[in-house]
Amino acid sequence: MASSPITISPTAHRFFNQLATAQAATAAYTLGHVTQAGGKLAPFTASTPISQVCNTRPEELEFDASEVLGPFSKQTWPSVIHLKFHSRPDPAPANPNPTAVQTLMASFYEHAFITYYEKNVEDIKAKHGAKKNWPIVLNFGRIVRNAFAHGGTINITDGISASWSGITYSDTDNGRRVLYNDLTSGDLTLLMVDMDSLI
Repeated sequence: MASSPITISPTAHRFFNQLATAQAATAAYTLGHVTQAGGKLAPFTASTPISQVCNTRPEELEFDASEVLGPFSKQTWPSVIHLKFHSRPDPAPANPNPTAVQTLMASFYEHAFITYYEKNVEDIKAKHGAKKNWPIVLNFGRIVRNAFAHGGTINITDGISASWSGITYSDTDNGRRVLYNDLTSGDLTLLMVDMDSLI
């Protein structure tokens, strides 16, 4: 059974602006790619959502690109994001060597995740103290953030390991690529949801 839908709003979720930016960039690139390749694509509507495979669960995360790209096209900021989920039978294959397009798409979410983390790290410290005392999900997020700031690969220098959704990172994983190997942009969205509940 697929997970229940999630409504993301600016007042309830600290990562709203970062997620909206990454989703809009994904949607805009999709339109641009098709056009550059010589094809034609109508504007996104609620009936043409974008799906993102999740590596950590047998699901695809789906978002309505018109919810984010539409407001931006009218010079306004999005006000809500609805996330839906669909079951899928097979896990996504690991890909330690992403394609050029995957690398581009990954950068949207890497930058969004780094920005989200940096905007909230002082609040995390104020609530939980030293990082060794942080909830394991927040330390996992910190490890992922550090990976994105070091070329997309694990770079643990403090000996603190962490787990989330069946994935564990320790310093023995240093140099391991994160996105498309272990996590996807859909997983990063879910990780931010879980982190947000602890800040």
